[in-house]
Amino acid sequence: MKHRSRAPIAAAMLAAVHFVLASGARGLGAESLVANGSFEEWTDGHPDGWKVDVGAMNGAEQPKSEVKPIKGPALMLRGDASTMAWHAVSQEIPARPGASYRLTFESRTRDVQREGRQYDNCYVGIVSVDKAGRLVGRKHDDVSADTKDWTKHRIVFAVPENAESTKVLIFLSKTGILGVRNVGLREATPIDPFAALVDSLRNHYSFAALKGIDWDDLSARYRDDARSARTVEDFAAAIRGMLAELEDLHVWIEMPDGKRVHPYSSGYRANSDHGAVAAKLDSLQRFGPLGFAGRTADGFGVLVSNALPPEDDDLYERLIGATTAMFDAPGFLVDLRTNGGGSEPRARQIAGLFAEERALYARSKRRAGPNADDLLESPPRYFAPTVAEPFTRPVICLVGPGCVSSGEGFALMMKALDHVTLVGRPTRGASGNPQAVTLSNGVKVWFSRWVSMEPDGTPIEGRGILPDVEVEHAGAGDPTFDRAVEILRRKAGVAPAVPGSRG
Repeated sequence: MKHRSRAPIAAAMLAAVHFVLASGARGLGAESLVANGSFEEWTDGHPDGWKVDVGAMNGAEQPKSEVKPIKGPALMLRGDASTMAWHAVSQEIPARPGASYRLTFESRTRDVQREGRQYDNCYVGIVSVDKAGRLVGRKHDDVSADTKDWTKHRIVFAVPENAESTKVLIFLSKTGILGVRNVGLREATPIDPFAALVDSLRNHYSFAALKGIDWDDLSARYRDDARSARTVEDFAAAIRGMLAELEDLHVWIEMPDGKRVHPYSSGYRANSDHGAVAAKLDSLQRFGPLGFAGRTADGFGVLVSNALPPEDDDLYERLIGATTAMFDAPGFLVDLRTNGGGSEPRARQIAGLFAEERALYARSKRRAGPNADDLLESPPRYFAPTVAEPFTRPVICLVGPGCVSSGEGFALMMKALDHVTLVGRPTRGASGNPQAVTLSNGVKVWFSRWVSMEPDGTPIEGRGILPDVEVEHAGAGDPTFDRAVEILRRKAGVAPAVPGSRG
């Protein structure tokens, strides 16, 4: 989310705009709450009973994504690299706060992939907002993976007690085609928050097979405490232990007041001392949470990237400007050892400064069925040059266990480049692309929804990204950085700085 979109929808709705529903569809029964869920009826290019709005913009109002009927009957959303405004198709439904509903639909997708500044949305689901228009509940199925045949989906959703309005929503905001048909919504037998949580984890948690999780055994040990909880605080305390057993940094609890509870944390021994690094640099420039940049005494450019927050275009422009201003250097060091992640598109923006051509850097799989090993591969992840004259001389990329999440995506980008050498220690090995399930008591639980992999299909979860040259971080100052400079000198054919100079 690094680019500007329409403020009202992009922030709250965009994260939730992964939804599609409807029904009136043949064979779905008269009890369905969705009108024209079959998408048989259209007027002036819009499906009857549905609202068609722009859900996100990539900087301009035109051209817009396509909305049209197709054989099925079905609804089709389509866009490409030139699309700037993306349509969301929604329908408000008469859902009762506190009640549970079952959403069913079929989807089919083709050639779905994220390009440029597109938002990463291709889904169908249900969303609730309160009187102030704030998002209080959502549940959706990501349907990005290409499917030759129509695929059936089922979502059970408990409408929060403070919900004022609930709607079904269909949204595509990246290149490709999304087809949806036979949407139906019916009231379901109420399920308690704990059962809803376990059901969602059982059907959508991405690492169940990789970690060998037995949901029956795990949930049985926490069920009684969770069901006897009298307050949301007691409930959160009860499920915290269960979630901690997943040993996943991308699993956390969000309380109704917005407070986050992290059940699991993994300690590690840092392999960096950025104070020592900064002291060695000339022309030092700092960029707030993003990091800092400067030159070594040898003339090498240095970029220390600490985080990838999605916003603040001006700060990124300054960082990129300072980096490209050092492109006359004989070599470059990109330090990701403390990069805690954030926005992977922002990482592509920076890594593209060093890319001469479009490159595959990662793959991922998502749950696509009821079994733990029902995983479908999503479109591969690429990055491309972001400047006309990228830096192609020798580059050292420093990595370590403080590099996590989207920071590891950044490391995979650098690893994909032939002129880059990774130096340090393995990264943390935690990249989950989490999404939330909202329970009827107002508690949200975020958990991993993908398995991130290297281009050869090796999962990085629990393993990390291995350096080309592993360095034991021992001694005064920053020995890993000092070793990286030595390696870069050899690769760039630069003699050490004369005695008495800085660095």
